[in-house]
Amino acid sequence: QGEYASSALSRNINDPTTISIEPLANLGGLFTPRTSSAYYSAYNASINYQAKTYTVGIRYERVGANYQTHGAYYFNSDFYNISANTNLSLVRGRAKVNASLGMQQDDLENTKVSGSKRVVGSVGLGISASDRLNFNLAYSNYTTFTNINRDYIDITFLTPYDNLDTLNYSQVAQNASIGANYVISRKKDIQQSVIANFTLMETHDVQAGLTQPSGSNFFTFNGGYMHSIMPIGLSLSAMLNLQRNDDPTVTTTVIGPAVTVSKMIVNKTIRTSFAVAYNNFRTGSLGGYTLNSRLMMSYRLKKAHNFQASVISVQRQRAGESESISSELTGSLGYNYSF
Repeated sequence: QGEYASSALSRNINDPTTISIEPLANLGGLFTPRTSSAYYSAYNASINYQAKTYTVGIRYERVGANYQTHGAYYFNSDFYNISANTNLSLVRGRAKVNASLGMQQDDLENTKVSGSKRVVGSVGLGISASDRLNFNLAYSNYTTFTNINRDYIDITFLTPYDNLDTLNYSQVAQNASIGANYVISRKKDIQQSVIANFTLMETHDVQAGLTQPSGSNFFTFNGGYMHSIMPIGLSLSAMLNLQRNDDPTVTTTVIGPAVTVSKMIVNKTIRTSFAVAYNNFRTGSLGGYTLNSRLMMSYRLKKAHNFQASVISVQRQRAGESESISSELTGSLGYNYSF
């Protein structure tokens, strides 16, 4: 499948008319080409092949320099993307692998002082170890190369030691994650499960072939327990959140629990829920906390009318400001009609 888009724009309708071979300039009076007229184009195409146990595909996208429309669909321009992807189903569907590799490059007309190229690769693995236990693993690598334009070097007589911030510069970001979900009970009346997710992200800069001391490491952990009592419409969950960010100058940590309780009342026509989350954070030797509380209620009338109400409270102490505690209280009402 493919898509092609083109636009024509005149900056001043009082400019003299002209002759153009552009397709949009020859639409029988719908558009009058002028000396200030500019023409832009963008297109993408993809092809996929699907077999019984695998799928492979390739996609290409190109957005011309300074591409503009009368809407807001394209916020970026002057680049092209090309990517390939595949999905595999293994072990009778109990293991699924997906992988992709792509490249993006800008400065299509070679007019910028510096251009960049990005290489993106990712791979994911999903495993159904049993009817109760599932694992998900993922890894991605984003590498961005930035190089000063060769023509700009010649014009300005730069040496390899000038503009070192843009010459032979690359940024690498790696992301790895693992998640697990285990169903403790799947009975008609009671359902129980636990989840755990780990994510590790590392970034660093490379210049002139040398790794620079400007990278950072980011680690997150989320774990929780869910319990539902189906006959009375009661659900409980308890979560633990942990984050740590290490950069060359300071280390930031965030840790805290969260609890949510929801209940269906009045013949299961009204859903109520209450959630509270506490996060203690520390940046270097300075610390603080955030306490969030939320009470929500929704009521559905005859499948067409839905009413909502909520109250949210936030209490915050900023790092290093033991006497500075701020509080916020927000209430809202809502109504939806479906037909």
